[in-house]
Amino acid sequence: MEIKVLKWVLSKVCCSKPSLLQKKWFLALVWLLMVIVFTVALQLLQRELISELIFMLISMAMGVLIGVVSLLRHSEKQWPFIIPHLSRESIENRINEIDT
Repeated sequence: MEIKVLKWVLSKVCCSKPSLLQKKWFLALVWLLMVIVFTVALQLLQRELISELIFMLISMAMGVLIGVVSLLRHSEKQWPFIIPHLSRESIENRINEIDT
């Protein structure tokens, strides 16, 4: 588990390109999909094709998805402040120690 985390951190230290979560079109796409899903679910509820419980579950799942995307976006924004305090050599040395 430690080596997996270290390799992930090393990839973050070495990689300077922004992730998919930081792209403006991604957030717009997520919101557009949420509006479409909510509108369709509301129409199905009004026509009594789904129950109120199913509608509530869909709404809760959308809320969880928005929360996860928001959390991941904010954590991605913090990496530029953390990277200067991480030693790439130290991480690579520890990975080599674990591998041997």
